[in-house]
Amino acid sequence: MAQLEDLVSRFKADRQSSEQRLAQLNAECEHLRQAHSEVKTMVDRSRYDLEQVRAQLHATTQEKASLEAKIDQLRGSNEEIAHLREQLDEHKHMHRRLEETNRDLNDLLQKSKAYCDELSRDSEDKISRVREFTRHVEQEARDEIDRIAHENELLRDELAHLARTRFEETNALDEFRVKLAELQAENNVLSARACRLTQQLSQYTDLPEDDELAAGEQGPAPDLWKLLSSGMEQLKADLELASKYAASIDAGSVDGGMGDESFTNAS
Repeated sequence: MAQLEDLVSRFKADRQSSEQRLAQLNAECEHLRQAHSEVKTMVDRSRYDLEQVRAQLHATTQEKASLEAKIDQLRGSNEEIAHLREQLDEHKHMHRRLEETNRDLNDLLQKSKAYCDELSRDSEDKISRVREFTRHVEQEARDEIDRIAHENELLRDELAHLARTRFEETNALDEFRVKLAELQAENNVLSARACRLTQQLSQYTDLPEDDELAAGEQGPAPDLWKLLSSGMEQLKADLELASKYAASIDAGSVDGGMGDESFTNAS
């Protein structure tokens, strides 16, 4: 039981460590999701700025076309042409600046996309490792629980077997004590019968006095051999029955009650 409690304690400690590790990994995943959301917001803002720049570029292109039309119309006026050229140069310079800004925004957008892709791959890899670790911990927990349950079942079976064995031994001992008491009682009965038979035989083996002999001559003489033979046969039968009864007790036969009854009837 101490080993079982130690296993349960270690399992609880491993499970608590796994839960802490899982909570830490979940926090890292949540942090990565927030960073991904911030980068996505930045990318959306960059796209919006790029669309604004493109709109300005389109407006500048249209204005350039309009200015070029005005230049064609005012070609005869040098001052107007010079002014328009200055405006055109300014618009060209602005156009170049817008193109540079557009390139910078495109570069930033590509870098943001690459960073988002890398962040997404890293997040998926960490999530996959967390899931794999969780599955591994759950499988170890299930295996440990199955092993503990199997050991508990074996322990229950062993305890039940010991209880049955103890119960059977107790019953067998009680039955043996009862049979021994019965056998002793029957032995006492046989001893009493043998004693009585001995007394009866002694009456016929002792020599009578002269007056008894004279009185006995008047009546019929008893058949001593017949009485002795009958007594020996009865004693032999009783001894054989007692031997069978003792053998049945030693063998633990379930028919002991019938043997007791037959022995009593024979007595």
